[in-house]
Amino acid sequence: MKRAGILILALLIVINTIAQKYDIDTIFYNGNIDKHFNFVILGDGYTNNELSKFVTDAFNFTNTFFNEIPYLNYRNYFNVFVIKVPSNESGASHPGYATDEEDPAQPIIHVDNYFGSTFDTYGIHRLLVATNTFSISNVLAENFPNYDQTLILVNSPYYGGSGGDIPVASMHSYSSQIAIHELGHSFAGLCDEYWAGDIYAGEGVNMTKETNPFLVRWKNWIGINGIGIYQHCCGGNSSIWYKPDLNCIMQYNLPNYHFCSVCVQAIIEKIHSLVTPIESYEPLNNNTTVTTDSIEFKLNLICPQPNTLKSNWSMNGSLIKQNVDSVVINETSLPSCTYMLSVTIEDTSQLLRVDNHSTIHVSSVSWTIYNPLFCTKTLSVTPSNKEVGPEAGTTAFIISSNTSWTVTDDAAWLTISPTSSSGNGTITATFTNNQLKIPRVATIIISGIGAIPQSITVIQSEPTTVNLLYDLNATIYPNPTKDKIIIKFNGSMVSDISISVIDELGRFYYYKEYKEINLEKEEPIDLSSLKNGLYFVIIKSTNTNKMYKIIKE
Repeated sequence: MKRAGILILALLIVINTIAQKYDIDTIFYNGNIDKHFNFVILGDGYTNNELSKFVTDAFNFTNTFFNEIPYLNYRNYFNVFVIKVPSNESGASHPGYATDEEDPAQPIIHVDNYFGSTFDTYGIHRLLVATNTFSISNVLAENFPNYDQTLILVNSPYYGGSGGDIPVASMHSYSSQIAIHELGHSFAGLCDEYWAGDIYAGEGVNMTKETNPFLVRWKNWIGINGIGIYQHCCGGNSSIWYKPDLNCIMQYNLPNYHFCSVCVQAIIEKIHSLVTPIESYEPLNNNTTVTTDSIEFKLNLICPQPNTLKSNWSMNGSLIKQNVDSVVINETSLPSCTYMLSVTIEDTSQLLRVDNHSTIHVSSVSWTIYNPLFCTKTLSVTPSNKEVGPEAGTTAFIISSNTSWTVTDDAAWLTISPTSSSGNGTITATFTNNQLKIPRVATIIISGIGAIPQSITVIQSEPTTVNLLYDLNATIYPNPTKDKIIIKFNGSMVSDISISVIDELGRFYYYKEYKEINLEKEEPIDLSSLKNGLYFVIIKSTNTNKMYKIIKE
């Protein structure tokens, strides 16, 4: 209980500390951070005078990392940034109490570095771990909260590193291989292909008990590039576990070793699960009316190198073009009211041999195209734009039509009634109070059979005065919970807040920022993926913080 009390005290100290901002440098940038995978590198044991060395070390690692297949092929899917956090002292601690140390030349030293990086963790000399998880989480949350993967480079020339959620690597000559190996765990969920011990054994993309070549999870690779079903070494329980390769970097994190075909495929699948190759498309409106003789539909793609993306364009289910980024549709080719144009993008890389290819490696966009020359049914709405005040209220729109129609909207603060009818009619929009400091906008779409859809824009103005709630008293339920929690604030408005969920070690599992949040509705948080145990919900605003204990069972 004493340990738990100290931990809670530490948490309270951390969440009430004013976060510090640090300089961020870009190693390389391929595009919008919302459309790419954001890799953030932190440095530990670099003093202020050594931060330029840190950037160089990070740059050199990045070059090595993206020369490794398949990262080389999918480099365009990534952005890489560094956060320059200075340490008071240079290097990493080496307490000297590991029993397996083979390098007596490494001096015993205690270093005042920012993230607490130290050798000899758990009595293993080469296990270099950044122990200050609170500082890691805070630096990321306050400086680059939308990161996807982090790596810590430690300013030490001695061999060492570790895996986990945030891999760590030293600046030993083998450091890049250490980091690539550890990122295999953290990024793609790969298992060690050396025998790491019974505690680490389990079914994974590159580890199994299955010995049937027709059933093993890498069955499509058997007999190709040296892939087989190889028994783990060392006797005991290791004899019932198998791996796909004998020379993978997941077994030897040394120079001249690379990912085996099974691990390469797993990494690509992870990349595809996080980044769609369709970065953007035009027109942005997926309901498009032909107003000229022709209209161009085009994609902006994030392409692997070499480009293995193949496109299939179809109109109403019939293939019309292949392997092009754009098509032009002529009005004369649309002799009826409504058409559906679709394009699918498939990654046909030979590095992939999966059975469920279309569920992971195919992306698509569709447009509904209307040709007004053949849309004989009429549909119109008055007015098409409406400005309303910040107070709750209603506003009406008149529909003139000779067909059946339906209504949809994109705003939680507005409801429509009725949502469907036919012929002439009136719809009513009911809206809530706007307590934000900015206007808010809703779009209402009326779609009719055989008619061109109509849109309405509703703009609700901001209030002249805003009462901000800085008392963050909240109710969190259910607690204990099995899958999710609901946060209900005792008020209607909060400005500049963040909500985090962390475990007892300070590791972040959820983080979201709100510049302005309307709290008329409850805020749900999905915890279904978390292991059972004790967690803390931290709610921070400009001038106060609250922490709530929750149990996941």
